[in-house]
Amino acid sequence: WLARKTRATQMDSLATTNEALSKLQQSEELGAAGLNKLHQQGEQLHRISEKVSEAEGHAKIADAKASQLRTTNQFFMLPTWGADKKAQALEQQYKSEMEASKDQEEERRRAANANTTRVYNSSATGKKAYTTPDGLERDDVEEQIDGNLDAISAGLENMKAMGLAMGEELENQKPHIQKI
Repeated sequence: WLARKTRATQMDSLATTNEALSKLQQSEELGAAGLNKLHQQGEQLHRISEKVSEAEGHAKIADAKASQLRTTNQFFMLPTWGADKKAQALEQQYKSEMEASKDQEEERRRAANANTTRVYNSSATGKKAYTTPDGLERDDVEEQIDGNLDAISAGLENMKAMGLAMGEELENQKPHIQKI
């Protein structure tokens, strides 16, 4: 009676761990797809943010040129020595600010991508947590159950890493969304 009960429990445990492993694999696939989609979204937001920054820079340049035209038209008959040089210097300053901002944003984005990749690629500890006490015999079913439990543990570590990577990607997207 005890041997039958033990075997039934082992078979139930094997079926349960097999089902859990199957569900975990589906979840990992969905998580990877979600992470990929978030990464694509982040790239798109980054491009949009760059375009907004570029448009802001062009608007500043246009304002500087309009200001120069106002001063020129206001004093049409008065000489405007150096006004062109001032406008060109101001335009050059705005352009250099735009380039510096673009470079900083690109460097920040590269660092964020590297960090997201690092978090996602962090691996599990690799230790085997499920063992049978000394003196008891193990059969193939117990080995399969332990293998499933190890795979589930590793899968959960991957899911955790994906969740952390998703959270980090969302944090990296916040400034772009706020800017837009």
